[in-house]
Amino acid sequence: SAEHPKIQPFGKVPVLEDSEHPGFTTFEARAIARYVENKFKCQGVVLFGSSPTESALLDTWLSVEQSNFDPPASTIAHKTILKAAFGGGGPDADIVAKARESFAKVLEVYEQRTSLGLFEQAGAKDLVDTRPHVKAWFDKITSRPTWVKINAPWVKLISQ
Repeated sequence: SAEHPKIQPFGKVPVLEDSEHPGFTTFEARAIARYVENKFKCQGVVLFGSSPTESALLDTWLSVEQSNFDPPASTIAHKTILKAAFGGGGPDADIVAKARESFAKVLEVYEQRTSLGLFEQAGAKDLVDTRPHVKAWFDKITSRPTWVKINAPWVKLISQ
């Protein structure tokens, strides 16, 4: 709506408006999650670790995702799936190759540093298959009912 940019200056979602605090809004998923945790901590809501070390580890990996994982993953998705889906033509091979190289390095760090793990879409399945912990983590995340519900339109688009 025309009102949305007044709440979220970049025109994106998510946005949180708290009816208990008229006029208060925040946006960006991490900011919203921290707000929810702080607001409901007295009710046992813990989203960002229950100790300083847990919080620091979570913050580290959230930062890694934002700075290292998302840029190449988004580039791969945009250049191989979304570009064609929205009539922009085929993938940019050089850009995709560089993103895949960066993404492979990120996944290798994930594989080494965690027994959890991530990503099969956008022609990057081979990057995941050679990293079993990453694949297990990806399978765990993508089988969650909320993930399935939220991502159903994208999965449908990718499957076409």
